[in-house]
Amino acid sequence: MKIFTAAIAGAVLIGGISVGAEALKNEDTKENLKQVQVATTSKEEAGITLSEASDIVLAKVENGVIKEAEKDRENGRLVYEIEVKNDQYEFDFKVDASNGEIIKEEREERDGKKASVTGGNENADAGENEAVISIDEAIGIAKKEAPGKLEDIELERENGKLVYEVEIENFENGDDEDVTVYIDAITGKVLYVEWDD
Repeated sequence: MKIFTAAIAGAVLIGGISVGAEALKNEDTKENLKQVQVATTSKEEAGITLSEASDIVLAKVENGVIKEAEKDRENGRLVYEIEVKNDQYEFDFKVDASNGEIIKEEREERDGKKASVTGGNENADAGENEAVISIDEAIGIAKKEAPGKLEDIELERENGKLVYEVEIENFENGDDEDVTVYIDAITGKVLYVEWDD
C-alpha cells in the first residue's frame, strides 16, 4: 500500500510540475506576443504623416493640387495613395508611409481639357486655379468639428465650388462613428458635417 501511495503522490507531483511548466510557457508566449504587438504598433506609428507624403508628391508636380489622399495597407506595408492634378495631367502616387519613398507614379492627360473655350461658360475651370487652403489646414478644421483619426480626404467640385471632403473616424462617444466634414477649399469655411452611425 505504501508503494501504491508513493506512486500516486509521485504522479501527482510530476503532473503538477508539468502543468505549472505549461502555464509558465503560455505566459511567456503571451508576453512575447504582447512585445511583438507593441513593436509592430510603434513601427506603424513611426514614419511620415499624410501631410508629409502630400508635400513629397506636390514637389514633383508643378502647380499641382491634391484631389484625393488616403492611407492604405498594400502587400503588408502602409502606403499613402495620393491623386494630384494640374492643368495638363492627373497623377496617381503611392508613397511608402514608413520612409516617404515614392513607390508608384502614374500620369495621364486630363480628359476633356480644351485649349480654348468658345461660347458658353468661359470660366468653367477658373476655380481650379484659385488658391486653395492646404491639406493640413483642411484636416485641422475638420478635426475641430469632429476629433478623431483621419480616414480619407478628397478635393472635389460640388455645385461649382472646390470642396474638401474629410472623413474622420470619431471615438468621442465611446462608439466609432464615421464623420465627413465638408470644407470650402477656398475660404476654409465648414459647409456641413455628416455623421454616419
